[in-house]
Amino acid sequence: MAVPSGRYVGLVIAGGLVALASCESAVPVPEAHAPVVVGPPVVRYEPTGPGGAAGRFEVRGLPEGHLAALADPGRRAAAFVVRAETGPGLLGTSGVDGGVLWFRPRFPLAYGVRHTAAFDPAALPGGAAGPSSVEVTLTHPPAPPPAVTGVYPSGDTVPENLLKFYLTFSAPMRRGEAYHRVRLLGPDRAAIDLPFLELDEELWDPTGTRLTLLIDPGRIKRGLKPREDVGPVLEAGGRYTLVVDGGWPDAAGRPLGGAVEKAYTVAAPAAERVDPAAWTLTPPTVRDGALEVRFPRPLDRALLERSLAVADAAGRPVAGTAEVAAGEGGWRFTPSGPWPPGDYHLLVGPDLEDLAGNRPDRLFDTDGRAAPDTAPPVLTRVFRVP
Repeated sequence: MAVPSGRYVGLVIAGGLVALASCESAVPVPEAHAPVVVGPPVVRYEPTGPGGAAGRFEVRGLPEGHLAALADPGRRAAAFVVRAETGPGLLGTSGVDGGVLWFRPRFPLAYGVRHTAAFDPAALPGGAAGPSSVEVTLTHPPAPPPAVTGVYPSGDTVPENLLKFYLTFSAPMRRGEAYHRVRLLGPDRAAIDLPFLELDEELWDPTGTRLTLLIDPGRIKRGLKPREDVGPVLEAGGRYTLVVDGGWPDAAGRPLGGAVEKAYTVAAPAAERVDPAAWTLTPPTVRDGALEVRFPRPLDRALLERSLAVADAAGRPVAGTAEVAAGEGGWRFTPSGPWPPGDYHLLVGPDLEDLAGNRPDRLFDTDGRAAPDTAPPVLTRVFRVP
């Protein structure tokens, strides 16, 4: 009898296997010199990991005699070779388990590169049949659609004189869309007319993933004509909803896909400066513990991320990781290494603001001058690590 042999070719795209495509003519093999096999061995790729790039190549349908011979690593390396394009064989590990010869590359497969896995039984005892192979080319998996990852303030209550919103996204968004993609709805769910200060250049961070929306200051500050003619944007006691349009495209043209809403209850105006002396500090009680800071009222999210730092008694910065608490009502600092015992300083940047734009040195709803009968607020707090 004769055992058919040939070259078999397949294609993997983003982890899915296309069936083997072609077979060359059969080569007669004397029955006395080869085991009986139904069909040629099949080479395929089993994708795993992100995008299918960390999978392994397999050869199935091998006769027992070949499986026994392939227990020798040298014979495995000679009979089963995986290459990228026309380069040398890839480095990796191989073995025989459950009647399957396998090879796992040391590194994940590169996207957009043609990989060929070829099994040639001619390198094995009695292996006169022709080679079998599979070709694999991975394409990048499609990127997920963009998403709104944060709406700030993240708490449910804001002051009547709220100054700004922040929106964060999972991908850079298309610019020039913000003022007709974001609406602020009043208590009756009707859109408020022109609630934001519409600038020619939208306020994006350098990555294009964080947008600042300023509420029109002319409708916040008392005595200004827009507030007197139109009224404030927010009024205490009301419930307002910020709505982000689901059709807003990212920089690549992919829409968000669904609207995002965040509701707020409006409280009385915030009319006090940011005063670090009023904060509650909880020093770490263990050498690798965290410094916990709580504020009497929420502060500006973006400024919290860059306006607080920790230094030792000599003024040297302490390396570590800072986290803003939910609702922007606190801050937590964990050092990179254990705290040496001693005194430390919590440093507060003078530009830190609360939700209404009030700073340590001034109120937003004034001409910028501090009241003469108030002392400058403390900008450094000392704490001790035992």
